[in-house]
Amino acid sequence: RGYTPSTINRFCEQIGVSTSLSVSTHQHVLEAVAREELDRTATRVFAVLSPLCVVVTNPEALLKHQPDLENPDPAGPITGYIRVQNHPKNESLGTRLVPFGPELYIQRSDWKGEAVKGYHGLTPGGSVGLVGTNLILHCESVESDAGSETPARLMCSVSERKGAPRPKGNIQWVAKQRAARICVRTYGALLLPEEEEAQAAGAARSSKSASDSPRDDAPTQGGGEEEVVADDSWLRRLNPASMQEETDAVLEESVVDLVGAVQFIREGFFVRDTSPRDGARESTRDPPCFHQVVALKSSYPG
Repeated sequence: RGYTPSTINRFCEQIGVSTSLSVSTHQHVLEAVAREELDRTATRVFAVLSPLCVVVTNPEALLKHQPDLENPDPAGPITGYIRVQNHPKNESLGTRLVPFGPELYIQRSDWKGEAVKGYHGLTPGGSVGLVGTNLILHCESVESDAGSETPARLMCSVSERKGAPRPKGNIQWVAKQRAARICVRTYGALLLPEEEEAQAAGAARSSKSASDSPRDDAPTQGGGEEEVVADDSWLRRLNPASMQEETDAVLEESVVDLVGAVQFIREGFFVRDTSPRDGARESTRDPPCFHQVVALKSSYPG
């Protein structure tokens, strides 16, 4: 899961040592320590967890509006390469070249079929900035496959940021022709919050009161004269969404084999799974699997 020895050591220093068996520490404390460390050390990369295809109708504009473009080829599958920093605050981590092509993938949640108040993603006739570039993406039309209302691709043009109104939203992207397919697993709390536990307990008490006698097949514990009915109410707190898997995610092709945790821009910190599985290493899996170490922001209430 990407929790390094230094993260664990820092966490132990922070919580201290106690001989009491009643002391517990919330998971978000460990996550905060990991987030702080990875924010300093993790390379920023482009990944799209739920891809939606964008066709750039004027890819040649990249040559005009992106002054640091390298290896330009307006007629090729890759229009050119944009140099981006690996970390916005740590120049020692260097830079890399990110391919830009006439077809891009963007996050499906960064698109809505109609403008909604407070939404800063892409909409019909709307615009967003492309992270790491000098470009603004403008949606011109939407294409759907036959018999489907779900958009299959967006037809968009690009223009220069300079002199244009500042876009309210900026989104990550991956060039379709240089996209590596990956599996991404994100994680939430295994148990639902205590408020929901209380609701579940109340429902359990109501159900018990409505019953005239205990179930004959109820599991029991203990071997004394008075047997105690096992309390399995905690099972009601299990979170069915504690792990979610995206099997069609895409990542920059050149960074798939990076060692250690990376930040998927706007998504969180992730690490490639290299643990042994069924006699083979997960690193041989096709597509490669990335586990979420921690989200960019804490989801812990309060």
